[in-house]
Parts: sequence; structure tokens; C-alpha cells
Amino acid sequence: MLKNPCLREQNTDKSETHHSEDEGHSSERLPMHSNDESINAKDETTDAQSDWGRRLPENVLMHIFSLVCSETGCIPFLVRASKVCHLWNRVASINSLWHNVDLSGNRLKKAYKNDTRIRRLFLNKLTHVRHLDIGDWKLVNVTDVLAAICESCQRLESLSLSGWTRLSPANLAYVATNLPNLSRVDLSRTVSDGKVVPAQSYTSVLQIMTHRLTHLVLSNNTMCGLSQIIIALSKCSQVISPSIADILTRAHPAIFKSKLHQTSCPNLELLDISFLQMHSTALINLEKFQSGCQKLKVLRVTNSNIALSPVPLNIQVLSPGFPDLEELNIAAFTLFDESCSKPIVDDNSIERILKTSTKLKLLDVRGQNSVSDAGLVRIPAWNVERLFLAGCCISRKNVSGLELIMQKWNHSLVEVDLSWVHINESLDSGLTALAECGEKSQLQILNLCGSSASLHAVKAVVLKCPLLNSLNLSSCRALSRGMKRRYTGGEISELRSKLKNS
Repeated sequence: MLKNPCLREQNTDKSETHHSEDEGHSSERLPMHSNDESINAKDETTDAQSDWGRRLPENVLMHIFSLVCSETGCIPFLVRASKVCHLWNRVASINSLWHNVDLSGNRLKKAYKNDTRIRRLFLNKLTHVRHLDIGDWKLVNVTDVLAAICESCQRLESLSLSGWTRLSPANLAYVATNLPNLSRVDLSRTVSDGKVVPAQSYTSVLQIMTHRLTHLVLSNNTMCGLSQIIIALSKCSQVISPSIADILTRAHPAIFKSKLHQTSCPNLELLDISFLQMHSTALINLEKFQSGCQKLKVLRVTNSNIALSPVPLNIQVLSPGFPDLEELNIAAFTLFDESCSKPIVDDNSIERILKTSTKLKLLDVRGQNSVSDAGLVRIPAWNVERLFLAGCCISRKNVSGLELIMQKWNHSLVEVDLSWVHINESLDSGLTALAECGEKSQLQILNLCGSSASLHAVKAVVLKCPLLNSLNLSSCRALSRGMKRRYTGGEISELRSKLKNS
């Protein structure tokens, strides 16, 4: 709760006025919901309170506000700060501070979500916004609101329209065309129940944004033609008739050849196609995708019914892979629900995806029954930090591969999920290998929920991993009843002392 550092100023100086909008300020308050406690904070004042806030130079205060906004976002901080005093209100109203704004859900009153007020809001407050989240707005006048955004927010780089179920292909094309700096788009949950989005709705956006697009989120949608979307991300963005292509090839063969191999979205860094509902398995031409999107860093395909299309071995060998990939999420949460869709992935798929991914930091293969220890050991990355293996094939077969995996990455692992692993000998060997790094261990989070980890193995990890701050031992059948719970923070230190003295 913010104190009022300008109490004396409020009582004595009532002639202070706001700067005009031409100077980059606006006196209009952002219309927020009154039930948001963090935004509608009230001043707590006492007679002993100082006026240090009034003495701060405006440029210093603006720099402080800028640092806070960069760290936590503009909402609710700037709204709360504007209620402190005249000085803070004036600084909080500077448009250049409003660069990262989250108005998702019910943060903005429903009465203000109309064409006139939205247009006034964006013109007065958000002309400098670069990252805007307006997810889960229930609107009828979608076109008018998008027009107001495109008119006022020309600096916008990231836009979340998550949950907008009334979006049309024309709306998407309009946004992509009229926001020249837009590079990150979140279109998750934009398909209402019973509807299916055709691939053309998204491919037109990809062809418009081309080199600009770096982040694309399509998760939690019902769609058909996912294969076409992947092709659109990778292939030549210009559609040329055969007759014109023949003429261009004869006249300028070198130039035309280079144009022909120009990809649609070569700067794509993140693709999230998780939890997609599809009528059939989508076949992905991985090698073309790798050739077209060399800069990909994050690929999320959790619980989406996809498979890699078969290609000749010579094409697989020539594929460049994803050399910059840092996160691969191909989990299938089928541990308790075998009916849900999942990626069809095996050791060969892992090898094809990660053949050149030496920078991999996160790997999630939970629920993948066809991924073996041999496939994971062959991954070229040597500094994996987060590893999720719950419910996969490794957790169900009594093999020595888990120990080899932990030995390979025990120096770099920060988080490990081995929950519901029921193979005693293999799990204990893996945990012992995880603890071998000793004081150099970076391990902070270990999930052993529902596993058969023995007390000896748990003790080795707790005593030898000094940075451990979260340990989940819930439902561990090999441990005593009093130990079966989750430990965090200081509880880890207490557990370490008990195990050391036992």
C-alpha cells in the first residue's frame, strides 16, 4: 500500500495544474474496476509523515517509475502512483511510461469498452505502448476497437487478443497490416466452442507480417489445416504463376532463385501450438520448417495431435535443425487420461528435432511412452537446466538410462520432475547421480510426488544440493508418513538438519 509522501503539498498547494497532452501528459484517469484492491489503493497518512516525495526532481521520479514499469508492468503501479499527490500524478501521466500495459480480463470497466471511450483512452494514455494485453475482452464492436488500437498505437510490438472469440480473418489481416511494428501476436483461445478456424485465417497474417513475426501463440484453439500453417511459416511468401515464373527465371535466374527461397517468417523465435483440438493427426514437415525458421528458440506442442511426416534419410541429414532452440515442450498429459490427444513422438522424432540444438535449456517429454533413455542421452545439448520426465517411458522401465541422463546434466539442472516414477532401483541410481555434483549443483526444484524414491536417495540429494529450495515428497510410498509432503524455503533447512543427524 502506497504512503502519501506529499501530504503537505496536498494541503498547501492547490494551484498546481497538469501539463497539456502536447507535452506528453494526460490528466484523464484510467477507468479501472473498483474491486481491484491493488489498483484502488487509498492513502494512509499520519501527522508524522515527511514530504520527501515533493522534493524529488521530476526526472529522477520518472526514472524510478520507468524502472518499476519495466519490472512489473504499468498496471497497477502507475494508477496507484497517480493518486499519491500532484507531482506523482503528473509524472505517472507521462505517456512514454505507458509502454507495457495489461488490461486483460476485467481490469477495465465494461462500460468503457466501447468505440468512443476506447478511442479516447488510447489517444490520451497509450500512444507510446509497445506491449499490450487486452485478452478476454467480451466485445461486440470488435472492428471499432481494433481500429482505435491501430490508429493510436503505432509503436505496438506485442499484442495479446487471447479469448477474443469474435475475430474474423479480415480483423486479423487489418491488425497485421496497420500495426507496422507488430512482431508478437497471441491468438490463443480465439475459437469458441463448436467452431473451427480454417488455416487461411492465419496464413494470410503470416504472409503480411513475414520478417516481422517473432512470436506466434495459437494454443487452445480448434482448427484444421495446422500443416498448412507450418508450411506458410517456412515457404516462399510470394505466389507466382508458372508462366511468370518461367519468364523471371529466364531473365534473372540468380535473382529469381534467391527470391524463390525467401521464407515467410525467418525471424520466428517462439511458436506455441499446444492444446489444439483437431479432427485428425496433423503431419508436420519438420525439415522444411527447420530450413525456414532457423532462429526458433521455443517450440511448444503440448497435447496437440501432431506427428512428423516421413521424409527420406538424405533430406533428414541435410536439414540444418534448430541450432538456437532453447525450449522444447512435447508433453502429453495422459498419465491419468489416456483419451486426450498428444504429440506422436519417439526417439527418431527427438533426434530429428534436436539434432543441432546445443543450446537447449528446457525439455519436457512428460507422458511420452515412446521416448527412451537412449534417445535422451544422444541429445547434443550439455547444459539442460529444466527436465520433465514424469510418466514417460523412462519412468516405467527398469533401465540404467536415468542414471546416465542425470550424470550428463547434473552440473546444470535447476529443476527436475521425476514424479510418479515407480522403478525403485533405477530412480535411486538417478537421484544418486543427480547429487554427485555436490556443492557445484545448481538444483533448486525437485518433484518426486508419487514416486518410489527411497530415503537413502532423498537424503543424498538434500544433503549434497545446497541450493535446493523446493522438494515435493507427497505420496512417496517408500518414505515414512511424516515425510510425505512438500518442502519449501526454510522447511528444506529443517529437513536437511534432521537427515544429517539421523
